[in-house]
Amino acid sequence: MHSTSWRWILLLGSLFLLPLCAGAESLRPFVFAGIEEGDLQTVAAATRAKLRLAGFDVVGGYAPDRGRYVLVVTEPRLQRPVREHPRAAYGAVVRVGLTEVADGIQVAYTNPVYFQHAYRIPADFAPVRAGLAAALGAERTFGSRDGLTPERLARYHYAVGMEYFDDPYVLGAFPSQAAALAAIEQGLKERRGGVSKVYRLDLGPGVTLYGVQLRAGGQGDRYGDERFQLGVVDAGALKRTAYLPYEVLVHDGRVEALHMRFRMAVHFPDVNMVGRNSFMKLRRSPRAVAAALRALVGAPEPAQTRDGPLPGYTEDDS
Repeated sequence: MHSTSWRWILLLGSLFLLPLCAGAESLRPFVFAGIEEGDLQTVAAATRAKLRLAGFDVVGGYAPDRGRYVLVVTEPRLQRPVREHPRAAYGAVVRVGLTEVADGIQVAYTNPVYFQHAYRIPADFAPVRAGLAAALGAERTFGSRDGLTPERLARYHYAVGMEYFDDPYVLGAFPSQAAALAAIEQGLKERRGGVSKVYRLDLGPGVTLYGVQLRAGGQGDRYGDERFQLGVVDAGALKRTAYLPYEVLVHDGRVEALHMRFRMAVHFPDVNMVGRNSFMKLRRSPRAVAAALRALVGAPEPAQTRDGPLPGYTEDDS
């Protein structure tokens, strides 16, 4: 073989191995804290107490489904970046999921360092992760077999044609923050689109983050129901109940939410496109979620067009 060809092979090989040599940390979206004895209600109360004792503010909690409960917490270090970067609000909370399993109540929470990078937040949330580990435990991280490096997370998308962090659903624009919040509060009161409030977190002038429950209800579209969505993809032994609830961000009168094709994929990066427990089973869900959230806000027409089924599939695919 020509010497130039060998040089190219060696160069490509060195580039491939560079992340390994540099010791890049592989991150996973969830932390498994451990198994607790007792019923779900008792464990939820005890977990809430542990978090408060460790300095976390519990901003909300709810039962998304039978055998599941979620606590949502925040603390000052998570909120600080929002002052300069309003979309860092998505990382201002940590979700703690409690799930009934055969041997007790499984406790797991979202990894703040993983989402620090996925949401492009210029901060270090490692101390927050350490505080959660001290309060609840940290047996192992999970949710991705090989993990993702910070560099890959910062530019994460699931596949060609899929959305990035900066491709959200744009749900509406109002003349002021107050007008936007009033519209959302009214929509939540009426449960428009099957959407109800889990929490509201005011993060300073002009920035408010909501956590919302998505329920089809009545004649609603089951593809927009969070229980259906989680039931499809949460198939592993370690449960990702802490995927919920969905967030809606209000910033200076602009209302948005992470696109489901980004949000679910970054929480479930190893889920296959097709087959059992695949994204294909949720092919109508991105559009259904967008419709529900727009109904909440009172936006009758889509504010953008990138909210159809998964790329490469039509609405009629099975």
